[in-house]
Amino acid sequence: MIDRSFVHGVGVILLIIYIVFDLVKNKKRKELLLRRVVFYSFLYYLINLINLTIFPIDPYNFGFILDTQLIPFYFVYESFTYGLDMAYVNNLLMLLPLGIYIPLLFPRFRKLSYTLMICFLFSLSIEVTQLILNQTWGVMRQFNVDDLILNTAGAAIGFVGYKLSWLVLKKNNIPFDQSGHGRLT
Repeated sequence: MIDRSFVHGVGVILLIIYIVFDLVKNKKRKELLLRRVVFYSFLYYLINLINLTIFPIDPYNFGFILDTQLIPFYFVYESFTYGLDMAYVNNLLMLLPLGIYIPLLFPRFRKLSYTLMICFLFSLSIEVTQLILNQTWGVMRQFNVDDLILNTAGAAIGFVGYKLSWLVLKKNNIPFDQSGHGRLT
């Protein structure tokens, strides 16, 4: 079985190696340290996101039943019927940081529509990966259309957080990208 602690440990070791290599390679480059630190935290976030959504993998636990939930907003019905499940809150929060990281680190995606499309596709790739791995390697996960809705809504909330953090950077004259502040769009 490939468990979460193993994946997290390997991911962190690889991230540390990357950070050291990146800092040595780019020590004379004028890229701002704040931007590099935010990028490193983005990589750490991705490690944890993959770890939480894909692992553990148990090759002896095959899920040959096509386990999907394709009814949009079924979580609303379940919440009123059975009470609020923290899994729904977690799905709302899971891609919230991505809604901040994408426009902050990648200037060409500083429009809400671009950020939401990337986050939706990222969420879809997680769900499809879970479905495929459930059928082949025993990752006991369910493809759930509500996860797509909640993840994308969380990214939209994150985009608001990006706008607020960008205003703080700009107001306090804290340089973030090569041009000093970039463009607030």
